[in-house]
Amino acid sequence: MTRFIQGDFLFSAHTGFVPEGVVACDDAGVVHDVLIPGTHDIPQEKVERVRGIITPGFVNAHAHLELSHLKSHISRLTGISGFATELMDKRGSFDADNIAEAIQLADREMYSNGIVAVGDISNNATTIATKQQSAIHYHTFCELIALHPAAADVVMDSGMQLRGQFETAGLRASLAPHAPYSVSPGLMKKIVEENSIHKSVAAIHNQESKAESQFTEHGIGKIQDIYDHLGIDTAWFTGYGRTSLQASLPNLLSPQNLILVHNTFTSPADIRFAEELHNSLFWCFCPNANLYIEGELPDFYSFYKAGVRIVIGTDSLASNDSLDIVEELKVIQSQAPEIPTEQLLTWATHNGAQALQLDWAGTFESGKKPGVVLVSDVDRNLHLTRESRATRLL
Repeated sequence: MTRFIQGDFLFSAHTGFVPEGVVACDDAGVVHDVLIPGTHDIPQEKVERVRGIITPGFVNAHAHLELSHLKSHISRLTGISGFATELMDKRGSFDADNIAEAIQLADREMYSNGIVAVGDISNNATTIATKQQSAIHYHTFCELIALHPAAADVVMDSGMQLRGQFETAGLRASLAPHAPYSVSPGLMKKIVEENSIHKSVAAIHNQESKAESQFTEHGIGKIQDIYDHLGIDTAWFTGYGRTSLQASLPNLLSPQNLILVHNTFTSPADIRFAEELHNSLFWCFCPNANLYIEGELPDFYSFYKAGVRIVIGTDSLASNDSLDIVEELKVIQSQAPEIPTEQLLTWATHNGAQALQLDWAGTFESGKKPGVVLVSDVDRNLHLTRESRATRLL
């Protein structure tokens, strides 16, 4: 049976805002058509009318589902070194049942908040069972960490074994370097080569903290506290003499998509450098996590003005109070009100689907199954308000 769902506005990246637009779809959520009043005959007796913006489902381009049990257990505003050391101390102090239950609850939270697909970082296999049963599509990034060049082969083998566990379970997965301060150039190149064989997307944490820049440029600063906490000698590492992005990106060149995550301290010069060097970049913002850990935010407007491809993530419940894309968009709009809501929704839907190579998601087009989400309580200018929230309709 065809359903006709009409909002005050319908949004899709290829149509923009359509006043009183109708999405026609079946009960399974497969889109048949987008109907525009005055252009199409709409069977009014069958229309399901809702107040707000109808949008395709959201794509959460960056999450850490396996850390869900750490919600409210990690201190705020400690900086990346304090956050990382506290996380390492606490993440293993929960039993397997508590961890599994938290993962399931987080998955259900994202589903309720209108998220249809997630780019999820994994260091272990604890999320496999939930992902197999979930109505959400997951692309798992098996994260690799090894700063010392001599560890590259061992860590690479371990990452490929983890990827194999997800693939054996019928789940989509690829390899991902953790960050410029924790992965050697040689390991980055090995990851790129392996992902290129499988034509897989990759992701890397980028310029999340000032400490990252100090360490990667000069081999000093609070990132050293993380290595000291782990008992790892980094006296041999003296830095690359360039910003972390300019040092790392030449080792990550590939025709495949690369998602740069956080970008809190990325400068306009770094943006230009990256865009000129890599043709398949996506820049991911996780603003609430940035506020939780560092208390600082990216210069959103500089990225918007540069015309780069932007996607939205939530990071983990270890560094966020919720897994809600609308809450992330509210922060961006409050800091950069010049950015139109239409653009924000494009980032959260169409761009995210492109980044994760999902041809069924991101827009309302015939044959796609992108999810149908209501964003309610927007103001007369279609700006998000404090009360704005997402409700999944399909």
